[in-house]
Amino acid sequence: MSTMTKYELLQALRARYFSSSRRNKKRILDEFCSICGYNRKYAIRLFNSDVSPRSVENLSRRGRKKIYDDPLIMEVLRDIWVATNLPCSKRLKEILPL
Repeated sequence: MSTMTKYELLQALRARYFSSSRRNKKRILDEFCSICGYNRKYAIRLFNSDVSPRSVENLSRRGRKKIYDDPLIMEVLRDIWVATNLPCSKRLKEILPL
């Protein structure tokens, strides 16, 4: 399930969640947790917080940024990696004369 789909489901259930009794809130939380695979406490935090769609769209951009934008550099590094019998990154770093 994509992040945007989970966000849309959260928005649809949030109105029901706030207008429900304690017993119904439990059922809504159980349903949401089983569909999305979230932990119960995390789901409660999501229901009580104001998650904007803008922050959800940026989730796919998480992680380390690419250092090598030029494809030529990646090609040369790949050739060196193959020529040295495919070592791990730590060993390849020791092999390269820097």
